[in-house]
Amino acid sequence: MTLFLPKSGHFIINGDLNAKMGNNNDAITPDKFDENLCTSNMEPPPQRNSLDKSINSRGKELLEMCKSLEFYIANGRKIGDPFGNYTCFQLSGNGVVDYLITSASIFGQVTSLKVGEYLPWLSDHSPLFFTPGILLLQGIETDNTPPPTQSTPKRYLWMSDDSKQFTKALKSP
Repeated sequence: MTLFLPKSGHFIINGDLNAKMGNNNDAITPDKFDENLCTSNMEPPPQRNSLDKSINSRGKELLEMCKSLEFYIANGRKIGDPFGNYTCFQLSGNGVVDYLITSASIFGQVTSLKVGEYLPWLSDHSPLFFTPGILLLQGIETDNTPPPTQSTPKRYLWMSDDSKQFTKALKSP
């Protein structure tokens, strides 16, 4: 996994990372020598919970990245998702592979995280909803006009020409 980030700033990573981490820790536990080494984060987050106990190589890489960059995983730690609910549902088994990850500096500003309802006709993943604190929203211009919506079909059958139309729609503004 290659990741290029600016040297400073606040970060939020959200989405399907195909990483399984079980309950493994994403933060380095501070010890008495941290003050001498000038580490910036002295307060580790609460223990993370996950209903998915499995781990894969991508999960190990993501845990190492979180430790080295002081990023914290919100799943299984925030109001709305205290148990680390499943985010992906497949015949081979359910798992947690969709995450909300923040830099340590703004982790406390995310007040809640909820794993949305599983809708099998849309995706094998559940959406993640999170509530940022007021400090996270400062300086962001918001348009309170709700986006246009349309009802989603319960089921969609692909026809031979649909993939071309779908690709064309993705490329259009």
